[in-house]
Amino acid sequence: MALSSQKQRALPEERAQENSLEALWREVITENPLYHREVSAVSVPANYSPAKAEALREKARATRAQWAALPPVQKLWRRARPLLITFAVCYALVPLVLEHLSGSSIGPMIGPIISGLFLSATSTAGTIVAEREKRTWNALLLTQLTPAQILGGKAANVLRLQLFAQAILLSIVLAVVAHGVLSALVLLLFPLVLLPSTVLNTLVGIETSLWSTSLKEALSKATRRGAGLSILTLAVGLATTLALFVKLSPVLLLLPVFYCFFAVTASVRIWRRMLRDIWRAPKDFSG
Repeated sequence: MALSSQKQRALPEERAQENSLEALWREVITENPLYHREVSAVSVPANYSPAKAEALREKARATRAQWAALPPVQKLWRRARPLLITFAVCYALVPLVLEHLSGSSIGPMIGPIISGLFLSATSTAGTIVAEREKRTWNALLLTQLTPAQILGGKAANVLRLQLFAQAILLSIVLAVVAHGVLSALVLLLFPLVLLPSTVLNTLVGIETSLWSTSLKEALSKATRRGAGLSILTLAVGLATTLALFVKLSPVLLLLPVFYCFFAVTASVRIWRRMLRDIWRAPKDFSG
């Protein structure tokens, strides 16, 4: 799939002027060749011979072709099956765990665990630096993909993997809630804290990568920028669970709402800033 093919050029003008989540989804995901390239990329170990590497790529292509041929219902079932299995196993194990731990001791631990399992900014700090070090960043800018497609394709592929991990965690927490060990209010930490934190840290890492000229520089900057966000997110999760299980002031239950507003606002500002500054960011030396 060539990024520069005529079929995959910029969106029609009338679509580009739309200001809606549907239009953004279509531009960044559905009609974005960079996103599809990132999703289908195969990681080949450096010690593989050319023949073995090509065999690995061929196997990946065959797997993708088999997946594309499946009906939608079967695709949905295959995606949901790991989550259902995780829920069933955890639901069966909760009574065994409760024989050694009380519900009151489990509760205060859940909030920090949920809030702490977000994607660190350092995990995405190499997304654009890698293109720059491979001398492919300039070529990517010249494919006539829109800035939203370039940046969104990088971010969406990382978020795709992280959201699946969060779905697994949600299945585990749902199993605990189903036994009545935890309040169902704990589930609000997922949309109000975990998801916004993941998006914000992903964008922070990509913006850091956009302005860095080496992986070492990107990791150093992302570590500094992400430290404050990590502390803030963990503090919100801890305060929320203390309000739920230790009967502190109910006002603390509003913290996830305020945090969600902060994370969403900051994410939108970073996204718009990257769209504006992408052409002023450092280039590689490929020409």
